[in-house]
Amino acid sequence: MKRLFIFATLAFVMSCSSCQKDDDGSQEPKEEEKGFVVNGWNGEFVSQMSKAYESFLETNKMPNMINVEGLDYARGKMVAASCQILKKMVAEPETWQDEEVSFFDNASCPDNEKNNTVNFDEMDMETFLVVVDKIYAYAEEHHGLFPNYCTINADYTDADGSKYSTKLVSSAITVSFARIFNYYVTNNALPEKFSIWHTDYLHSTVNCPIDDPVVVAKMEEIIAGKTTDFDKAKAIFVHSLDEWEWVNYSNTSRGAVKTINQKGGNCCDLSHAVVAMARAAGLPARYRHAQCRYKSSGSIIGHVMAEIYVDGKWYLCDPSSSGTTFGNHEAWSVMETFNGLYNELPF
Repeated sequence: MKRLFIFATLAFVMSCSSCQKDDDGSQEPKEEEKGFVVNGWNGEFVSQMSKAYESFLETNKMPNMINVEGLDYARGKMVAASCQILKKMVAEPETWQDEEVSFFDNASCPDNEKNNTVNFDEMDMETFLVVVDKIYAYAEEHHGLFPNYCTINADYTDADGSKYSTKLVSSAITVSFARIFNYYVTNNALPEKFSIWHTDYLHSTVNCPIDDPVVVAKMEEIIAGKTTDFDKAKAIFVHSLDEWEWVNYSNTSRGAVKTINQKGGNCCDLSHAVVAMARAAGLPARYRHAQCRYKSSGSIIGHVMAEIYVDGKWYLCDPSSSGTTFGNHEAWSVMETFNGLYNELPF
């Protein structure tokens, strides 16, 4: 299974030992530049968050807690301390380790994916610091409880012209802290921009088993002879559109395996099958949930679609109607309300 560039662990940056000649002609190595050095509790916390990110890269899950100087810190305290330390790093880049930060003793934070409507892949540090200030202020007002999500832009206009509030969920915020600190440990500097993916979108989830023999066999049949990721992704979509039928019922009923075997399902189950096969092929895939207005009837109904990530871009895959194409569903429906993007469909 391949890794995306945005999830690859950055190589530790240190200057190579170079040689210079002394007056007598002998060669002496120059002193190597120092990388990140832990100096106190703040530095140890950053180091442990960096290790948590390395665990995330291996398992696609953030640890529920980290241990700093012999004490365990659960998710809430991880977020609370991260807020304070990151702000200190920005304000005091040379002395941020000198004085231990303080934060809520009773801090708690959910691991939430619901309402994830941030439809871009990277965030700059300036924007993230606004998020940090907002969630910490919320926690101060709610006795240490951090929010499920943070609204970044209340009136965001997407590429298709739709407008909605962009909300970064708590799970993405937690991973972002770990990713930032991992970059710092690696480069002894904060990143200007960073990925805000809270998952690699490549693992099995409920109703989406990527290693099931039925899923793997159908995926291999569909992408046979295809050499590029784009062609593989498009082939998966075209097969689901041409070979499977839409069936009218609510929520998940069949899952990916039964949908493939029965060659049809509703929007949820068709999406399960597309997402499962894409992930099995090594292509990140996720679910988009929206309230869509159908052009034929004018009615507005909840709708689920798959998205596959290829060459730095998400392509919408909606096999529910013959009017759709790879990357576009608006020939037959228009998204009225954007409900969220999911790694695992919750219904």
